[in-house]
Amino acid sequence: VAQVRAGRNKLMDLADALSQVNPILSEYGQIRQFKREEAIAEGQQFLTEQPEQAIATLEAGLGKTKRELRKLADKGIIDERSNPDFLLGIRAARGRTLAKDFRRELLTNPDAMNQEDPVSYIQQQISDFYQRPEIAGSEYAKQQAQPVLEAISNEYIGQVTRIQQDREIAQGKADWLGSIVDDVKGW
Repeated sequence: VAQVRAGRNKLMDLADALSQVNPILSEYGQIRQFKREEAIAEGQQFLTEQPEQAIATLEAGLGKTKRELRKLADKGIIDERSNPDFLLGIRAARGRTLAKDFRRELLTNPDAMNQEDPVSYIQQQISDFYQRPEIAGSEYAKQQAQPVLEAISNEYIGQVTRIQQDREIAQGKADWLGSIVDDVKGW
């Protein structure tokens, strides 16, 4: 049985061309990823070699990007809620809210309030706080939460120190009363 092949037509040419597009697109994606990683490395090197100029370049670029996005939002091309400043506001509020929740959890935890070394304990707790997934990815949220965390740290250390002092005073009173009772019995 002999096979007869159909002649080439435009549809078959299109099918062949499309079959070659997928590998080209995957190569394009790999090239973009490589260029992105390369740009990140170059930016890190630039920051290491010329930190002042790198920060100035970064701030200028961010300012330009924000202005362009503001124009697009004003024209209605992008949603106002896609505005980076709006999104940063959400992150900042989220960081402060998490810090306030952290305060409540910390100051109502009996184990935390009975620590022998409150300074190292709070430092570890704050370090763990910064590793939470909700805040770990946003330097801006960390910056906004930092003053709240510093106030919480000072409050915690003060409260634990007062508790320790109150215990020492109570122990001193008990010891003193015990010595008085011993002296009275000795008469």
